[in-house]
Amino acid sequence: MIDEIDIATRHALYWARGEALGENGEVLADGSYIYQPTYFSQTFFSLFDKLAQLNDYCFHQLLAGEQRNAELLSQQAEALASADADAAELDYLDDEIRNWDDNLSVIARATALVLLCSFVEWALKQVTNDLYGDVYRKPQKGLSKIEFLLQDLTQRGLEFNLDSEWLATLADFRSIRNAFAHGDWRRVEESLEGISLGACFSVVSRVFERLEEAAWAGPWLQDRQLRSS
Repeated sequence: MIDEIDIATRHALYWARGEALGENGEVLADGSYIYQPTYFSQTFFSLFDKLAQLNDYCFHQLLAGEQRNAELLSQQAEALASADADAAELDYLDDEIRNWDDNLSVIARATALVLLCSFVEWALKQVTNDLYGDVYRKPQKGLSKIEFLLQDLTQRGLEFNLDSEWLATLADFRSIRNAFAHGDWRRVEESLEGISLGACFSVVSRVFERLEEAAWAGPWLQDRQLRSS
């Protein structure tokens, strides 16, 4: 049986808005980094629900991968302990374990960031369209889609500030997405060093929380005031 809390700790990732407590009430794992909107809007409720789903899917994939790797290690231990161990079986298990080690350390983590990057692009388009009615086409060269969409929101009058660390994180996993798409595995592996999946999901949540605040303080201010009156 795999240790869910150990995996949550290693990746700083847990079930969205969930919490695991120890025997003395201490928090062992916390998924509260996925924001829950304060004011109702279909745009942001739907957006954060999708982000929570993606978070849980990625965490589940890590759990499933760890479970498969644990099963292979158990099979290998049994085979090695057997008096009539089959060389072909041992070779197969060696290859499978090596592949799953790579899957867990590189592929599973990179895939999560590829999906997260695509989510950010989709979500920014949703916010732009719902606030201003259309989404401009990005020029062929220059800014990335994420940079362009954030800049476009600013130019249309949405007032918000994003921490430089958040923007750097967005750039990091966008770079990993591009390297993944081109099959540059060495670059993918090097770029993953020091990256926390939980931190990436947290940054994305904070970015859209900041955009939600800007929407209610700007384009949707009158509607908010009417609801409060």
